[in-house]
Amino acid sequence: MGGIFSKPKAPDTSAQVAQQERALKLQEESMARQEALLKEQQDRLKEEEKDATKQLVSRRRSMSRGGRSALLSPDRPAPETGLSTTLGTGTGM
Repeated sequence: MGGIFSKPKAPDTSAQVAQQERALKLQEESMARQEALLKEQQDRLKEEEKDATKQLVSRRRSMSRGGRSALLSPDRPAPETGLSTTLGTGTGM
């Protein structure tokens, strides 16, 4: 008769709670790693875009200022032949 009037005991759920907490913790760590990787990728893309922009600007600058025409200076006697002076004595061993 004692079982009729007594309160039923709740099942022990501490193991389930601990397992759920561990799962949440692992999920949060995974999300943090993914966010870090995403940030790394975004930073890398920004750097690549900066490099590409620098290359484009330098290419445009060299085209507008004339790459070969700057070498053909009117100050040289024969600019197409290049430099006429040599270094050293010019004799071999």
